[in-house]
Amino acid sequence: MSKCPECGFKNLKEADTCAYCGAKLTDNEEDYSYVSTYKTSRFLMKVISFSGWIILIISLLFTLGTCSGGSNFESTIQLLFYILGIYLGLTTIIFGQVTRAVLDSTDYLGEILEVLKSKK
Repeated sequence: MSKCPECGFKNLKEADTCAYCGAKLTDNEEDYSYVSTYKTSRFLMKVISFSGWIILIISLLFTLGTCSGGSNFESTIQLLFYILGIYLGLTTIIFGQVTRAVLDSTDYLGEILEVLKSKK
């Protein structure tokens, strides 16, 4: 549907003039074409963030299980490994999210560049 700039009437997409007021319709469609080249990278960062959440949740569960047990040397070593797992999970999540934010910014800047090129 193409909206008339004069009266706001919604016309057919193929129409050259408004069916209601007869005004000439301008192209309301975007006259640029931008295709994101970062779809695979975004998906990969989602997978990395998801795996970070899995590592974090498993490490938290094991940490809680170890804390409820006795306090011998073996459980202390296990607790340190589980805390290391929590750290690894959090850094993996942060890495995935920050990288996705950078990819989104880069993608949006590419789209803005295409819009500006089409305005010339």
